[in-house]
Amino acid sequence: MVKVVLGLVAFAVKPWLGLLFFAAYAVWFWREIRGGGGPGPGEDPGPLLLQRRRPQPATGAVVTQTLAALAVMAVFCWCHHRWGISRHRTCSR
Repeated sequence: MVKVVLGLVAFAVKPWLGLLFFAAYAVWFWREIRGGGGPGPGEDPGPLLLQRRRPQPATGAVVTQTLAALAVMAVFCWCHHRWGISRHRTCSR
């Protein structure tokens, strides 16, 4: 009976906690964007993989690398959903 009551309380609060975390993320995001961007002290993002020797990579290379990374994440999520991938299995059947 105690577990049922605790479950009801926990689930009743869950949506509000979700909204709270979303609001906290929105505040963090806004402060990061308004703060001028760029890495802080001790934070080096490293060179762009597609143009390692250029100090200022071309916009097209940045967009291409970003889209490629998003595509890899999408394929991973699709494989995970399609085949229920765990760390012991791969995307191939």
